[in-house]
Amino acid sequence: MLELACSQTGCDVAMDGSADLGSNRTRVALGTKAETLARLKPLLSKSRILDLVYFTASEWRADERALLRRIRESFAGCRLAIRSSALIEDTSDASMAGAFETRLGVPCCDVDAIRDAVLAVLASYQGDPANQVLVQPQFEGSSVAGVVTTRDVEFGVPYYVVTYDDQSDSTSSVTAGAGDVSTLRVHRAVPDVGSKPPFLSALIHAVREIERVLDRSDLDIEFAMDGPHSVVIFQVRLLATKRTWKSSTIADVSRGALALRSTIGALLDRRDAGIHGSRTALSNMADWNPAEMLGATPRPLAISLYRRLITQGAWQDARRWVGYQRMPRRDLMVIVSGRPYIDVRLSLNSFLPQGAGSKASGTLVEEWISRLSVMPDQHDKIEFAVALTCLDFSWRDRLASHPESCAKMDRFVDALRSLTARALDTTAAGSLAQAEDAIRPLAFSSWSSGLPSREHASAARIEALLRICEARGTRPFAVLARHAFIAESFLRSARERGAISPERTDAFRRSLATVSQRMARDSCAVLHGHLAPEAFVADYGHLRPSTYDINSPPLANREPAEFMPTSARDDGWPEPFHLTNRESRGLSLLLRENGLAPRCAEQLLAYAHRSITGREHGKFLFTRVVNEILETIAFLAERKGATRDAISHLTVQSILDLDTHTDASRLADLVQAGRRLHEVARATPLPSAIFAATDVDVVLEDLATPTFVGSQTVSGEVAVLSPLHSPGNICGKIVAIEQADPGYDWIFPHGPIGLVTRFGGANSHMAIRCVEHGLAAAIGCGERAFTRIARSHRAVISPATQSLMPLDAG
Repeated sequence: MLELACSQTGCDVAMDGSADLGSNRTRVALGTKAETLARLKPLLSKSRILDLVYFTASEWRADERALLRRIRESFAGCRLAIRSSALIEDTSDASMAGAFETRLGVPCCDVDAIRDAVLAVLASYQGDPANQVLVQPQFEGSSVAGVVTTRDVEFGVPYYVVTYDDQSDSTSSVTAGAGDVSTLRVHRAVPDVGSKPPFLSALIHAVREIERVLDRSDLDIEFAMDGPHSVVIFQVRLLATKRTWKSSTIADVSRGALALRSTIGALLDRRDAGIHGSRTALSNMADWNPAEMLGATPRPLAISLYRRLITQGAWQDARRWVGYQRMPRRDLMVIVSGRPYIDVRLSLNSFLPQGAGSKASGTLVEEWISRLSVMPDQHDKIEFAVALTCLDFSWRDRLASHPESCAKMDRFVDALRSLTARALDTTAAGSLAQAEDAIRPLAFSSWSSGLPSREHASAARIEALLRICEARGTRPFAVLARHAFIAESFLRSARERGAISPERTDAFRRSLATVSQRMARDSCAVLHGHLAPEAFVADYGHLRPSTYDINSPPLANREPAEFMPTSARDDGWPEPFHLTNRESRGLSLLLRENGLAPRCAEQLLAYAHRSITGREHGKFLFTRVVNEILETIAFLAERKGATRDAISHLTVQSILDLDTHTDASRLADLVQAGRRLHEVARATPLPSAIFAATDVDVVLEDLATPTFVGSQTVSGEVAVLSPLHSPGNICGKIVAIEQADPGYDWIFPHGPIGLVTRFGGANSHMAIRCVEHGLAAAIGCGERAFTRIARSHRAVISPATQSLMPLDAG
């Protein structure tokens, strides 16, 4: 037996993520699965390896009886785990994970069962007599089990990646790809990982000890625990993906990690004159929800275009237009390691009505951020679950947590009542009508008259389109969107107060004649020969899955088979909705209670109808201009010899400078720099919501509470969609989309039975669409749940029980 001495001192970790292994240490060599465990077993103090027996195929054939006796004597009274330990497993070129047989729970008292298990393992090999069989006692009583890699598998960046199951007692759910598993990432430089989850500290200490003994930081380790401090190691092998890592990405992420905590700390603690609140939080799903609209790691062009059109100024102009307070002009979106986040404090300040008073405003912003920090899974629902953005029917409950609500909050309530009354004004003097008038020109082909054609693409044309989109598109659309949120607040609170039932609220939403329903009808008309395909494309061809992504072709550039259904049913226009006498009286009473009379229930429903349909129509219109901007950029890039993929790595400003300041060599350098930045964004783990600088040390999955839509439970096959690929037939299937925007409206005529999205909020585009079409949905379910569904063959959505579950493992 190999005997080595090894110091048991703690493992120092350098800021670049490399382990300081010390000097004068003997490096333990990795061997087969069994050999590695045998060599490590006497050297580990922070974890343990179960007793083991291993032997070669030739040794088994030479003396099967002796080996069976040895196994029974070594593990008397135990159930056994009999596993492969082949020469071609666990190498630097390939792990061969799961390629060979494993038998668990083999009774030690049953010689025939042991023999059968060993023979099954040997039969799974290719016949090399040096291949081994590993026998250990079956581990019982697991409280958590999983896999740790000491580097990110895809990029090799310096993070421990822990995938674990703490919901069952299975030790194989992670490796088998089944069960309710979670993933977290820990930067290698973090000396103290804390106690969330409680097992993490002991596990990382155990892993660091193994790294030190082996003098390696490229390991894949299977583990289980039967208590918060008791780690059992099942397997240690090399990461077989190392050959695909890029040293430049590892270096860039390592350097960026040094400054990441201080950068985020500065963003969170920054104080701005005229902005209430002593601290902020960052969220990729709050307010204008960049994760839903752009994806978790969008490219520079998409980010900069979204910033120019919305978060740089249009969002703020729209809030003032509706009646919210004036604020210092600020960009709502900040970029952290190439990823877009919303400044939550700015967002919450923008929801304060004019005349609210400084004391109440400061108190409320502090309270709202504190509330969000204790329920971070609501960060995509701040307008409904955190802030109070209009005087809906539940406002008293929302302010009940403030002891000073009877004093300085009175001014805030009066200001919010005044804002709400102005918002409900549907006359020509109101902001709703003004926004409708402002965006209406985009409904006509003449909106682009006077501009040179797309084929004569130039920076001047792009700039002109950007200005048109801001003035006639995103700014009035942002007003319409705010009205739709106010309308949704009233509908929700009316339901909470019992004035209208959830079923009747859904019936109202289904009565809305929206763009999506018109598109579904027109699809049927094309299918039945009543509408020319060219006419359909002329109207809807600008829509693209992922509105701001130049690499996602619009419908006009796709084959009709990708978006036109092969069969569809024309359900006609939706049935009109009429309030019952009881509903009308209840809503009118609530309006009077809020001091919003003389408006009646019918006027409130008319406002909601107009706001919600106006928002969807406005989105449809302004995305015409967004599409024209992207296609013009594509033409300009082609003239410069660049592809769409290449140009997606440039910012809008860099593209505007192409005509006069950028030669081919400079363009190539800019594209390469953009690619590198995007690679860093993809490789750097970040949480979806950030409340403290230390949140980037241990990064949990973006857990979210889904918004469930519908009432009927549905189950079926899962079809995963992406902006670039069509899954074929989705009729009768549950569609899974990471981020769903208007470009995916084409799915509804194809007859899906359900929808699951990773990103999206309660009032998101797809939430509204699913209600309109009577589709069961789980909107914004987060990374963990979405990954489970996307990897499954079948799933079930139950809005009634608020559950989303895979039915099998894919």
